[in-house]
Amino acid sequence: MKKENHLAHFLDGNLSETEIAEMKKSPDFDLYEKIKLFTEALETPLDEKPEMLHTIVSAEKIAPKVISFRQTMIWVSAAASIVLLLGVGYWLTFAQSAQFRTGYAQFQNITLPDGSLVTLNSDASLNFRKFSWEHNRNLNLEGEAWFRVAKGEKFSVYTPTGIVSVLGTQFNVKSRDGKMEVACFEGKVSVDQLGKNVILTKGESLVIANGEWIESQVSEAEPNWMNRKISFNSASLHEMTAELQRVYNIRIDSKLHIEQTFTGVLPADNLETALQIVESAFKVKRVETEKGKYTLKMQ
Repeated sequence: MKKENHLAHFLDGNLSETEIAEMKKSPDFDLYEKIKLFTEALETPLDEKPEMLHTIVSAEKIAPKVISFRQTMIWVSAAASIVLLLGVGYWLTFAQSAQFRTGYAQFQNITLPDGSLVTLNSDASLNFRKFSWEHNRNLNLEGEAWFRVAKGEKFSVYTPTGIVSVLGTQFNVKSRDGKMEVACFEGKVSVDQLGKNVILTKGESLVIANGEWIESQVSEAEPNWMNRKISFNSASLHEMTAELQRVYNIRIDSKLHIEQTFTGVLPADNLETALQIVESAFKVKRVETEKGKYTLKMQ
C-alpha cells in the first residue's frame, strides 16, 4: 500500500494492527498522530448530516426589502432640505452676526457698516446683524459704550434695562446690574423702559435704577472714561469697587453694606489715588492680601 493510502486509511481508522505496527516504524508517525487528532476534532460535513442540510435548505427565505427610486429621492430631498436650512440658519446667526467683547482693562473701537463709531468700555459686549443692517440698525449691548451715530434709519441700542433710540447723534450708554445710565452729547436720544419714555437732548443725562428715573446735566463733550476718568452717579460702594476691578484688572473683596452713595470722578490711570478716594468717601480702609488683591474693612 502506498504511503499516501496508508495515511488516508490511518486517518479513517481502517488499518489493521499489522499495518499500524508497520507505520510506527516511520519517523513521521508522531506527525501522523497529530494530524489524526486534529482531524477528529473537525465538525462533520453537512452531507454526512442530512437532517441538518434539510433544515437549512427548507428554511423560509426572507425577501430583501426593495425601496423604489421615487421613495429614495423623497428621502434624499428631505435630508438635503434639512441640511440647507441648518446651513442658512448658521449663516444668518453666526456668519452674518458681528460680535465684540472686551475684558478687564480693555477698550475697543468699532466701525459699524453705516460708518457709525462705537467705543466699548472695559468688560462689555456688543452684537448686531450685518446682513440686515442697512434697514435695521439694532444692536445689543451689555456694559458701557459711547456711540457716534451716522445719520440714517432709526438706530436702537437694546440693553437688559431699556432701549435707547436715535436718528443721528452722540451718546453714552451704561447698563450693569439692573442699572442704566444714558448721556446725550449731541442731537436727541429716546430712552424707553416698560412703556415709559424720556427724550434727552444735548447735555442731559438719565439714570434708571430701582424703578426711579433721575435726570441730570452733563457739561463734558464726551464721556469721562474716554479721557481716562471714571464717572459715578449715585453709585454704591459695590458699584465703585466693581468698576475699579474692570478698569484696573484687580480684585476687591468686601462684605460691607453701606447705604451711602457717591457722585463724582475717579482717575482711570492712578489706582492709588482712586483707592484713596473710595476710602475717604465711604470711611473704609483697604488691606492688600497679595499683589492686585484687596479686602475692604471699616476704618
